[in-house]
Amino acid sequence: MQTFPLTASDAAGGGPHNRFEVLMRTVRERLGLASPAVREIASNDAEEPERGADGREIQIPLHFGEDVRFDTSCRFTGRSDGPLDDYDMNDMRAFAHLTGQYIQERIDHSRARNDRRTAIRDIIARKAIEMVFQPVIRIDRPKVEFVEALARFPTCRPSAPIGWFNDAFDVGLGIELEVLAFDSAMAQIAGLPNTTALSINVSPDTLLSPAMQERLAAAPARRLIIEVTEHRPVTNYVTLGEALRPFRKRGLRLAVDDAGAGYANLRHILDLQPDIIKLDMSLSRGIDRDPARRALAAALIQFAAAVDAELVAEGVESPAELAALRSLGIAMVQGHIYARPAAMGTLGGDSLAA
Repeated sequence: MQTFPLTASDAAGGGPHNRFEVLMRTVRERLGLASPAVREIASNDAEEPERGADGREIQIPLHFGEDVRFDTSCRFTGRSDGPLDDYDMNDMRAFAHLTGQYIQERIDHSRARNDRRTAIRDIIARKAIEMVFQPVIRIDRPKVEFVEALARFPTCRPSAPIGWFNDAFDVGLGIELEVLAFDSAMAQIAGLPNTTALSINVSPDTLLSPAMQERLAAAPARRLIIEVTEHRPVTNYVTLGEALRPFRKRGLRLAVDDAGAGYANLRHILDLQPDIIKLDMSLSRGIDRDPARRALAAALIQFAAAVDAELVAEGVESPAELAALRSLGIAMVQGHIYARPAAMGTLGGDSLAA
C-alpha cells in the first residue's frame, strides 16, 4: 500500500477552504505520484465545489482499490479546537467513499486502455495480422468476380476483428493498423488470377491519410476495390470524394458495405456514388421466407440499377436464399454457400473458377 499524507500546511493560507475542495485538490496533486496509469486522471479537474468554512480540522482516509491510500489531515480555518460531530464525520466518510470509487473507475479505465494500446502496438510491430479471403461470385455465369480480404487477429474469434480496429482508433493507432491490414492484403494479390480484383476494407479516416494516399497511388487501380467501412464517420463527403477521384479515374472501384443496415450506409451510397453496393447479410438471411426483406431488396436492386451500380448480396448460406435472390435479379453473392473465408493458398483451382 502507498500512503500520501496531507498535513495542515497543505490546506493553510488563502482564506477558508471547503473540505471537498481540499480533498479534490490533494487528489489532483498527488495522483501522479501513484503510478503511470493514473497520471491521465490527474489532468482532469474536478468540478469546483461550493465554498464554505466549518472551523474544524478533519482527518479521513481516502482509499481507492487495493494499491493506494491517501491519508488526509485538513485544516479549513485558523480554528481547530471545535468538536467534530457525527454529521461531519459521516459527511466526509461518504465523500471519501464516493471519491475513491470514482478514482478507481478512472484508474481501471486507464489501465485497460493502456493494455489495449500495448497489445495493438505489439501487433503492428510484429505485423501479426493474418489475412483470409472470401470470393464474390457472379451467379449468372458463374465465376469469381472479386475476392474480399478479411483481417484476423491472434486469439480472436472470426466475428471479432472489428473490435480490434475500434480499439485501435480509440487509442490513436487506427490508421496504422488499417494500413498494416492493407499492406498484408496487397502482398497476396499475386495469388489471384489477373482478371480477379481484390477488395479491401478501409475507413474514411485512413483513406484520407498520407500513408494510404501513397499506397493507392502505387496500387494497380483496376484490380483494386475499396470497401468504405461504416464504423467510422465521414466528416466531409466532398473532401473524401475529391481524395478518391484520381484513383477512380484510373480504374479503382468503390464499394459500400452493409446497405440497408443503417442511415450511415445510405449516406455513403448517396454521397460517394459507389460502383458496388453490398446488401447487408441481415437482409439476405431468411429472404426466401420474408416478404418484407424481399421488398426491401427489390427496392435496393432498382436503386442500384438507376445509379449504375452493381449489387452484391452478403451472407448467403442456403440454396433457398440463393434462389430467392436470383429471382429478384441479384447478380453477385457472397457467403458460405460458395466459400468460407480462407487463406489465399486454399482458394486456387475450383474455388476461383466455380
